[in-house]
Amino acid sequence: MTPTPATFATPFDFACHCLRRRLGFAGLNDRPRLSYADWPLFVQAAARKQIAPLLAALADDRDVAEAFPLEVLDFFQLLRDENETRNASFRADLTEAVRALNEIGLEPVLLKGAARLVDDSYADPAERFMADIDLLVPKAEVERAFVRLVALGYRPSEEGGRLPQEYHHLDMLLHPGDGPSIELHRAVCHWRQTRLLSEAGVRERSRPVDLDGARARLMTPVDSILHLIVHRQIQHRNVARGTVSLKDVAELVFLIGQSPSNPLPDVIDNARRNGAGLATETFLAMCEQVLRRRLLPSGHLGAFPRALARRAIWQENHPTAMQFSRVLVHLSGWLTVFYTFPSTMERFPGRLFERAFYLRRWRAFQHIRQR
Repeated sequence: MTPTPATFATPFDFACHCLRRRLGFAGLNDRPRLSYADWPLFVQAAARKQIAPLLAALADDRDVAEAFPLEVLDFFQLLRDENETRNASFRADLTEAVRALNEIGLEPVLLKGAARLVDDSYADPAERFMADIDLLVPKAEVERAFVRLVALGYRPSEEGGRLPQEYHHLDMLLHPGDGPSIELHRAVCHWRQTRLLSEAGVRERSRPVDLDGARARLMTPVDSILHLIVHRQIQHRNVARGTVSLKDVAELVFLIGQSPSNPLPDVIDNARRNGAGLATETFLAMCEQVLRRRLLPSGHLGAFPRALARRAIWQENHPTAMQFSRVLVHLSGWLTVFYTFPSTMERFPGRLFERAFYLRRWRAFQHIRQR
């Protein structure tokens, strides 16, 4: 008997299904179906959630390929091929920057996308979209590293010097051509999470990696997962907003695959001991709900984080509620900025007369509106 195709209420639900199929978590009898009118919205959802290059491999899944319009599969393949070229260029720029830092005696720890380019967590690095290069250097050496990259041709952004003193990285360095910008981190994360991921601790636990003769370091899978959670769920306020990052769901699965045993119990224990338990449990509950698969034994995740995860999934399917949540969280960020970054107080009220202040507020508003 031919299995009945599954019907999906929203493009986001269908994007979750496709991600499950891509990661091997969907059942063989779980066959997709989407109304023709919803295909453009699904493509937008896949692109917005940064999983479109990852879904190109679904062309090899016969059941999915038969259900997809050919132009959708062609579009995903095009994005994957373009991203392959882009990431190859990013890796060359990364190698050049790391080699320059080696010349002054520094071995940076690769963070986020830079690490994914070289750690083999993605079987196909073209499936991972990245925007810039993040490098961690010791706090005492970060200014020297900044000067070395400027000598290489990088230039500070036009808004240089605008970041608060407590910020975990320096102002962005722009590529001399059209390549990726670089952010030099003096800490792994915001000062309120340094107990969880201290620069010294992360560096001590890291392992060396060779980049075509240049020397860098990679975080452990546990530290990489913790950083993924702290960066997106806490610093970018995904938990507060109720936002589900499908790219992060996929990355978590790939990072788990790098470890000989399930690293998530250690991740949760570390997070709970250092004040990030709620965000960590909520993110993992989101992942379990998207994947429809338990990642941890029963009892590791509390009822409240699971409720927050269900709220996030619901909001992804209700754009008006999502927009309202984004606005509230963004306003709360403005209201608490003096607590989060105390040095900001020193820049007021003079900051109100700077053009850059209003440009940043306008970009933030545009970002909320477009999402």
